[in-house]
Amino acid sequence: MSAGRACAFCGCTNLQACPSGCHWVSENQCSACAQKGVTIDRLKRTAKRIKREEGILHAHALDAAAKRAGFGNYVHARRVIAKRDDA
Repeated sequence: MSAGRACAFCGCTNLQACPSGCHWVSENQCSACAQKGVTIDRLKRTAKRIKREEGILHAHALDAAAKRAGFGNYVHARRVIAKRDDA
């Protein structure tokens, strides 16, 4: 991570992450902010596109879609989204 980097949405930096913890998913967006608008349906649609474009198994495409959204894998995404939606 480069010095002086800050999330364009919440303002977290390399030195002070979000309270729940985060990492960089793009040049100016942290994983916590990237995950806020993500739904399981959106991940599944993205995975379908990835599967078609890359010719990989659907399970691998689900993991790839989840990683692009800032999650560790698809199971992690399901858990985080379910917990977020229950709150």
